[in-house]
Amino acid sequence: MSTTIEHLPVEIWFQTFAYLKTFDRFKTFSNLNKRLDDILLASQTKISLKNHDDEAYYLLRHVLPKLTHRQYVTGLRLENTNKIDLEYYAGLFDFPQIDTLILHRLDVNKELLNIIRNSLTHLRYLNISTKMSINYKMTSVLLQLVLTLPHLQMCSMQLSIATHSCQLSNELRSPIQSLRLLGKKNICFVRRLGNILSHLPNLHSLNITAKQLSLDSAVDEQNISSYRTEISNLTLYICEFTMPFAQLTEFLSGFAPNLTDFKLTIISSFPDTSCLDYHTWSVFIKSLSKLKAVTLHLAHANDVQERRWKKCRVKLIDLMRENLIQSEIRSAV
Repeated sequence: MSTTIEHLPVEIWFQTFAYLKTFDRFKTFSNLNKRLDDILLASQTKISLKNHDDEAYYLLRHVLPKLTHRQYVTGLRLENTNKIDLEYYAGLFDFPQIDTLILHRLDVNKELLNIIRNSLTHLRYLNISTKMSINYKMTSVLLQLVLTLPHLQMCSMQLSIATHSCQLSNELRSPIQSLRLLGKKNICFVRRLGNILSHLPNLHSLNITAKQLSLDSAVDEQNISSYRTEISNLTLYICEFTMPFAQLTEFLSGFAPNLTDFKLTIISSFPDTSCLDYHTWSVFIKSLSKLKAVTLHLAHANDVQERRWKKCRVKLIDLMRENLIQSEIRSAV
């Protein structure tokens, strides 16, 4: 029995379409016959709109209005689409089963917030770009909206959004388990950070990128316990380090007493070997009974003797080994 390419099994078509961009997929295969059109529409599980070019408008005018299985769409990405009238096309973004939402290089407005609200039921992963434009009022609305998403597990957002000084309800609790905060040009104020962390009782992984880390005199006031979290994985990427290293380890002992995995990258150079001090680390390790892995990417100033730095590094590695802690200690790039 003779056959044609149009009679290939559905599974093969799905695999074929997976290698093609949405625009190329529909331009090439749409309107050939009803069966292919149905397969084509059913295979559209991810929607990605980038820029405001002809491709984006093709998707808005010829693809999204025809989707017959909107429940199959699980992922939506909007990037640099500020010139697209989201209010006019609002009905096209009604995807009841969406679990992944990525927003990149956008202005936060009420239409965009409505898209997030329409994704409330199943949304598990949310990525809010570091390059988004947002005003003070919208920041408060966005932050509270994120914290009300009932099934959100992983969230990545701009550091300034998370540390925004807005009033949040004491009863507000978010199921977020993994939080990534990005802001190489922003200072991370621990006092403001504690405001959002207090609403994340299930958080176990925290990743912070910041220009500087400011403890807001938390250690001096001896109220470290008020910042306590239950996180087990902590990653810090600090561009400029401006405090005594022992102050950081003392704070972290109270901030995350259940740490199992600690990663620290500091771009600015240390003027001495305090970041590798044996006593400081010995006290830090003893305060964290569950610590299993430490990754350090550190650099020293040119006037610090290389021989002295290497000696301190070897002693620290030995200390980690004695306490059964896996370690990686190398120069920051």
